[in-house]
Amino acid sequence: MLTYKIVSKIEEVHRDWEKLIPDSETATVFQTREYLKAWREAFIKDHNELFLWEIYDNKQLVAVAPFRKRGGKLTFLGTDRLPSDDLVTDFGDLVIKKNYERKVWESLFEFFPTQGIEEMELDYLREKSPSLAVLRDKKYSVEKILDNSIPDVAPAMNLPVTWEDHLLQLDRKSRHELRRKFRHLDEVNYRFEEVPNLQQAMPEFFRLHKVSTEQKDHFMTPLMEKFFTTMTAYLAKQGFIHIMLLKIEEQNVSVTIAFLWKKEYWLYNSGFDRRYTDLSIGVLLKAQTVKWAIENKFKRFNFLRGPERYKYELGAKDEGLYKVKIKF
Repeated sequence: MLTYKIVSKIEEVHRDWEKLIPDSETATVFQTREYLKAWREAFIKDHNELFLWEIYDNKQLVAVAPFRKRGGKLTFLGTDRLPSDDLVTDFGDLVIKKNYERKVWESLFEFFPTQGIEEMELDYLREKSPSLAVLRDKKYSVEKILDNSIPDVAPAMNLPVTWEDHLLQLDRKSRHELRRKFRHLDEVNYRFEEVPNLQQAMPEFFRLHKVSTEQKDHFMTPLMEKFFTTMTAYLAKQGFIHIMLLKIEEQNVSVTIAFLWKKEYWLYNSGFDRRYTDLSIGVLLKAQTVKWAIENKFKRFNFLRGPERYKYELGAKDEGLYKVKIKF
């Protein structure tokens, strides 16, 4: 029989949280201690809302369940919409040791009523998550997430051995267009650059993010800048952050921030200077991240949430995100 312990501070969760990650098929970068600590510091004023479960088999930690509790309702920590109605967390889930997924969820369902839990709303479960498979088997209400009446997806793709192999996998039109755009870029003095120094990279990321679109300018508030600064600093210490720039005539014109996760490359956010849109600088830098991931032996590339057209032009296929609603 599994037992549990409830903790109210992320810093106090058992140190073996990190040790569970490599052997967990449910956990993502969004369930790491570092990411959730940054999210909590930026967006939760009432720390009593944290509802963190440690699940044990005898004395062995087999799961960490990071929830947020408001009244009798539970949500995955990090997945709630912010007061601005924005979202920054792409996937919600628990951190569960492989082969313990069913035992952990069934134990939680037994524990919850003893803690005054009346309902759960679990957003952004990936279609391949073992958690979703368990919850479907339990006959709970599972539905594709609808955001502005558009089914939410996280387009992704397996990566081949070489960049040329990847180009050959694209449809003829997409391959022709991508090569044409690179030839057009060859007409100017440009270079792609990795930026390991966050103090150098983040101010440029914020600048280019804000000038990309009016929507992104409104999104990147001082509070959001604080979150991005803290989150990338925490994750960079674990080797999870990758930042790339496109320079034209030594001017930074496009930027991407990605997560390096278990030999998968997760493209998280980006920005570009609209004065250079005729050179397709946004999509070409994203294509370069795909090339970089292939050359560095990554197995998968995930574009994360959203059905933007460029993701499919670069070869990705939809992977669904799901919502589970449970009333006790």
